[in-house]
Amino acid sequence: MADQNTKMKIVANLLDAVEWRTSKAIAEALGISVRNVKYSVADLNSEYPDLIRSSAKGYAIDKTRAGEILSNIEVSSIPRNYQERKKQLITTLLVQGQRVSMDDLADMLAISVITLSNEITRLRSELAEFHLTIRTKNDIVSIAGSNKDKRDAVMHLVNDEIKENRFSNDTLQQIFTTVDIETIEDIVLDALHAHEYFLDDYALLNYCLHLGLTVEINGTVEEPNRYHINEPSLRSLVDPEVRAIVEDIYSKLKEHYSTPYTLSDIYQASVLMMTRAVTSQTSAISYDQLEAVIGPEVNSLLDEIVASIAATYGLHIDDNPDFMIRFAFHLRNLLLRLRMGIGITNLQFREIKTEYPFMYAIAVHISRTIQQNTGLQLPEDEIAYIALHIGVMIQEQQAIHNRVTCILVCPDYIQLSKEIFRRINRTCTDSLLISNIYTSVDHNTDLSGIDLIITTNQIRDVAVRQLIINRFPTETDFRNIFLTVDALKQEKINNRLRDKILYFFHEDLFFVDENLPDETAAIDFICGKMSEGGYVEPDFRDKIYEHEKIASSSYGRVAIAHPLGNNSDNSVIAVSINNDPIKWGINEVKLAVVFTLKESDSDLFQDIFAFLSRCIHDEATFQEIMLCKSFDDFISIMIRSGIQ
Repeated sequence: MADQNTKMKIVANLLDAVEWRTSKAIAEALGISVRNVKYSVADLNSEYPDLIRSSAKGYAIDKTRAGEILSNIEVSSIPRNYQERKKQLITTLLVQGQRVSMDDLADMLAISVITLSNEITRLRSELAEFHLTIRTKNDIVSIAGSNKDKRDAVMHLVNDEIKENRFSNDTLQQIFTTVDIETIEDIVLDALHAHEYFLDDYALLNYCLHLGLTVEINGTVEEPNRYHINEPSLRSLVDPEVRAIVEDIYSKLKEHYSTPYTLSDIYQASVLMMTRAVTSQTSAISYDQLEAVIGPEVNSLLDEIVASIAATYGLHIDDNPDFMIRFAFHLRNLLLRLRMGIGITNLQFREIKTEYPFMYAIAVHISRTIQQNTGLQLPEDEIAYIALHIGVMIQEQQAIHNRVTCILVCPDYIQLSKEIFRRINRTCTDSLLISNIYTSVDHNTDLSGIDLIITTNQIRDVAVRQLIINRFPTETDFRNIFLTVDALKQEKINNRLRDKILYFFHEDLFFVDENLPDETAAIDFICGKMSEGGYVEPDFRDKIYEHEKIASSSYGRVAIAHPLGNNSDNSVIAVSINNDPIKWGINEVKLAVVFTLKESDSDLFQDIFAFLSRCIHDEATFQEIMLCKSFDDFISIMIRSGIQ
């Protein structure tokens, strides 16, 4: 009988095939013999009748059944296409920093060494955007580059994961086996509306997630009271009205789910709601307040985790106080579960590791920090649980960053606001974040961070833009909301991009047709101008040449030169447009960019460099840049091209 691992590799290989695939092609891809392929196919059809069809063209597989078979196998061992293999390569070589032989990588990915070589070439080109290099010395593969560039690459991949696999009720539901997220959401909304409180859509999703996890996880704990915090201590921190909401939610949850969770558990899961539920009387809980409840061990461990992932990945979780509070409670209960030998057994966490490998890798890093500080080793389910926390936090940050922030003012709160809120969210799903609902506001109301007020009545003495709608909104009202929000979103993005662009680019560092024959002339000229303007130190040119000796900064018709480190006093980008190409290495360069930045601007630079890359790789935009004769024209093109 054929080896089971080989058979599953063949299933994955055929699942990836667009059409018929020959036994020879499969054998070459997997590095096995044609005879082995034929024996394995026969075994597979014996085990799974009619799974694989054969003809003179080769083999074809029932893709639906193949997917079901592979879903029961550890996915990380059988990546099925380039995108999945790329994720595993980056996780192994970049995130984990391993140095692995070509043979071991090929075996891990279930492909031949020849296929691996081709895919490494493809990946090398993609990583060049982040100034990272794949090295294959003495048959050992590794990724080289600065720590900052590695952090940028990882966070770019994490953000892509969020964009591709957004969290929603449907995606979160896949994690649970007994809990229904929509039922929990209905319970929460009813309790909030009964007390005239409100959560924005991301806070609501996050809260329902934590309640669901509390109900389902505690269903596996035999003695839950052994590790609960002191309930009165936490209750004392919150407004009496919020306490009433939490207890109302607890009562309703018990009607649906009778597993042995307690009111104390629901209070802990409700920390998010306690900090985010809004009304005119509420006050937020601060992390400092909770420190006494959680204890010094968790506080110290959280500080270690914050510092470690900031240094390794450039992810600053301490910028999000709500997350810090929620994660502090999670850490406390995690440590108690590990010390008491209580495992998370109900939840289906495999999807998290599969769909979010880079966030999972960050969670693995956090688990190592926990182990180093406590001696406790985390099982995979606990690591996936941490990845879920990280993912929801990043998605929420992205939503707030990219959306227009709005409040809804509706005097008849209970009767009208729920329906208006629902219809507005349906109209502006990806553009608007309603952060609060009020019955009235005045000049004393805190409107910081608010871009728009949607109101049924004109509000006096308020500087924020208002959009007045009918008490019972019409289709015209909702169309006006859509148009207004869309215009504000574009304005917001435009302003943000312009601020960043004007921060980095300067008119005295913009050059057109300077007759620069080669890279030496270009570097000398541009670096000289940067030094004359006081933007860089006199030895800056030497640092550029130092980098050029290691690897040329020309990529086809574009050169992007920079020093190896980020220790400059200023952050600037110089641009030279050359209709007569510059001979730069083996390339003919028409657009030369030289930049330097200070360490504190690393995160800011990532955004502007990303859309700078988009601009110069888009043919139409590139041609527009080539026609530029003035700095203002160039800035306009950059701003317009960066809005996507």
